[in-house]
Amino acid sequence: NAIIGMAHLALRTNLDPKQADYVRKIHGSGQHLLGIINDILDFSKIEAGKMDVEVVSFDLDQVLDNVGSLIGSKAAAKDLELIFDIDLDLPRHLQGDPLRLGQVLINYANNAVKFTEQGQIVVRAHLVPDSANDLSSNDLLVRFEVQDTGIGLSEEQMDRLFQSFQQADTSTTREFGGTGLGLAISKNLTTLMGGEVGVESQLGQGSTFWFTAPLVRGQERRSDLIPEPELRDLSVLIVDDNELTRQVISRLLQSMTFRTRDVASADQALREIERADAESASYEIVFMDWGLPGSQNGTQVAQQISTMNLQIKPRVVLVTDHGHEEVLQQMAGADIEASLIKPINRSSLFDTTMRLLGGKSRAVEAAKQPSGVSVEDLARIRGASILLVEDNPLNQQVAVELLSQAGFDTALAENGRIATQMVDRDSYDLILMDMQMPVMDGCTATRQIRLSETKLPILAMTANAMAQDREQCIAAGMNDHIAKPIDPDLLLAKLVEWIPPLPEERRTTPAVEASTAEADQPSQTGGMQGDPLRQVDGLDVDAGLRNVANNREFYVRLLRGFVSGIEADTVHTVTDRLATDDRDGAERAAHSLKGVAGTLGAQHLQELAQQLETGVREKTDISTQLAAVDRSLTQLLGEINAVLPVEEEAPVATEETVSLKDVAALIEALESHRPTWADISETLSINDVEVFGDQIRELGDQHGATSLTQWGQSLSGHASMFDLDKMVATLRQYPDLIEQLRSEAN
Repeated sequence: NAIIGMAHLALRTNLDPKQADYVRKIHGSGQHLLGIINDILDFSKIEAGKMDVEVVSFDLDQVLDNVGSLIGSKAAAKDLELIFDIDLDLPRHLQGDPLRLGQVLINYANNAVKFTEQGQIVVRAHLVPDSANDLSSNDLLVRFEVQDTGIGLSEEQMDRLFQSFQQADTSTTREFGGTGLGLAISKNLTTLMGGEVGVESQLGQGSTFWFTAPLVRGQERRSDLIPEPELRDLSVLIVDDNELTRQVISRLLQSMTFRTRDVASADQALREIERADAESASYEIVFMDWGLPGSQNGTQVAQQISTMNLQIKPRVVLVTDHGHEEVLQQMAGADIEASLIKPINRSSLFDTTMRLLGGKSRAVEAAKQPSGVSVEDLARIRGASILLVEDNPLNQQVAVELLSQAGFDTALAENGRIATQMVDRDSYDLILMDMQMPVMDGCTATRQIRLSETKLPILAMTANAMAQDREQCIAAGMNDHIAKPIDPDLLLAKLVEWIPPLPEERRTTPAVEASTAEADQPSQTGGMQGDPLRQVDGLDVDAGLRNVANNREFYVRLLRGFVSGIEADTVHTVTDRLATDDRDGAERAAHSLKGVAGTLGAQHLQELAQQLETGVREKTDISTQLAAVDRSLTQLLGEINAVLPVEEEAPVATEETVSLKDVAALIEALESHRPTWADISETLSINDVEVFGDQIRELGDQHGATSLTQWGQSLSGHASMFDLDKMVATLRQYPDLIEQLRSEAN
């Protein structure tokens, strides 16, 4: 941790070229050593039989997105094309272990990048013929492949692969580095999942590493990636010099009912656009690769298209590799309406296309109709009172936003003790209970609540998704379990399952129409700037948006809170807690980071935080895990902060003027609010605090007391952002406000 961290800091100082070279080599060697240690730890865990696999519902596109996020920049740095070629007959929604699937794919893809100097890397997935033919069966056998155009392998070298501490040969180890454990780990993980591994290769002609995984067909979603009838059969042009990329994009668009044509160069594209327009068969959209061969890049070709004399000018989507931030700057001055980052998947392609054509994207459909939950079932429980027990401000914010959008009345408790007090005082239809909290944890709180409330549904929420954690929840008296990051569809399905239908007079209408209307508008996600957030390595924006019902404005607020929140100091928090022998506090800090990272779509950081949490719990040496989290967290925070839109500054307050009569009346009004303050300090109900702040702001406006107006605005703002530390600090200033006004009156 010290070597990598100090080298990282040193590289940010003013060094002469020779010093910078030395420090870069120290930093690189430290990173290399860290990778070796992580491989050995993973292998040791497998050898000890402590590596488990799960069967959970997942979206294959999300797994592939994570692979693309982690591998894309490495491939782009070597000018390699990274392509996802996924069988259209393979369901997106599956059941299996997405974490282990992703781990094997990432191991394979990392090797492919390492041993390939030019050409392409293709990640494929398709149904094995026997399971593909039996469409009635839910049991599937899926074959995943990673094909490269690298150095290839001889028969003798292939015989040594998938064994511990073995690479192709010793010269390969010297030239490319590594432990030789990656493939052994992949083989063991695949065996745990019930599959097989293999390799096909010819020396000098590249390799194909493959594995199979038994998976289960997931619940089919109601909305396929098909546009409305009026948007079908439209013409789309694909411009890319890579033949396979053109084929993949064409197949995906054709499956969405579009008519496609593809060309390999800028000149061919311009001629084709001109020909189609002359024949009154204009293209609606052009998907333009940025890195075209020749003197013009994709941005320049797009500018040329905008100057052509056409009956209908096509919308241009710029397609580029990871890590090309300069492309976004070029787009600002070009007539480009959206961008896509390679490798392209079907979900992002469909959503971008629909935004440009004014159709309904998957995001809008998901907001209007949660998958797997009928409108009628949801209507029967809207208006239900839900107690959310959660200590993490960002997780509070996400859950409250999702619940309020769906039409539920939500109260908030910061820990289990407060929750038990609120249950004694008020009635609720359901409790969402976090497991790991300070003061009183979820299991203890549940046992206490069960002494008086035997039928009240209590659902556990935790980033721990292992079987033993679910068993612990049930043993404590909870009814069910929801894994973090919270899947909005799954959350609503669980609420429908556990909340009895409400009487008609308690039912409310949903608050989702506003967010849905916003989703219908072209967003920055597909806007002209190409969404700089999508350039952040390790951040899966699509996954994060799915976790907040595709509310982009809310997602940006969460990212802003993450950059300035307590999770940013996780490494220091864990270190400080362990220094005072507060192992539970250290574990909670790592657990909190894991949950927040998952919610935001930072899946790699989530996995690292999981490893850190496990290390703290098992009392092992966590220096390696701390270093990995520190490095990943620092990089992620820096990149997010660099691309977040600048917040508008609050207007400067004018000088306040308050007459003595106004002050006296104001003191009387403020004194009358003291019972409200007492209630708030006891329960820390977020909704009450926000209302309280608004009341004080209104009093300040009425009496011309600018300081009170600002205090009320500040309190309401902290409450709406779920910043508990600042909220409590502001609340504690309340008695001082009264005394200050009283002294002025005297």
